[in-house]
Amino acid sequence: MNDEFKNLLFKNFPSLYEEQTDQKLFQLIDLECQEGWFSLIETVSEVMVNQSSIVKVTKVYKKQGRLKFNIACCPSRNRDFISGVIKMAQILSGISCEICSLQGEMFNEKAITPRCATHGGTRLRLLKRKRYIDLPFNTEGIGKMWREMLVKLFLQLQSMKIDKENPETILTGIEVTEGKLNVEYIDGNEMTYGMVTLFLSYAEKIDAESGEIIN
Repeated sequence: MNDEFKNLLFKNFPSLYEEQTDQKLFQLIDLECQEGWFSLIETVSEVMVNQSSIVKVTKVYKKQGRLKFNIACCPSRNRDFISGVIKMAQILSGISCEICSLQGEMFNEKAITPRCATHGGTRLRLLKRKRYIDLPFNTEGIGKMWREMLVKLFLQLQSMKIDKENPETILTGIEVTEGKLNVEYIDGNEMTYGMVTLFLSYAEKIDAESGEIIN
């Protein structure tokens, strides 16, 4: 990521990214990804700062083609929420082109990375053909990118059912009001809340059809 974008993050979220050389805890963050993920990283930063003025990001990087955050100094009361935010960022990055943010899928060039049709490369051989997921509510006309995001959220919540310590979260519907998406669900916990908060915050910034950054 170029210095202009890095400086914007450091300027806008000093409590999250500030250098703590006097305490020898952190060094200046190296953002190891390209500009297409900037708005997603910015949204994660906004949500984290709104939740805690203490938490610190120590590293932002790509692992196995998806966005990862390392954090420190996270208060216990905020830990589950922020874990949900980070998990959702990882999921959304897997369907957002790292170069331009448009809806994409995993390709394998020099490294595994999500790319749109324009910036794609060699499709992963082991990548299964996408099956159509029937969501438990009507998504007609909401846009391809928003629907793909909803599918990913739905599948993640389904996978969390295996953990009996987590209450089952059930998506019950969606609502689009004046171009703004809202997700309705029941049960869940703070991790669920963190996931949905980032999901909706990022949805506000992108075109529902393509994933292009609009805000």
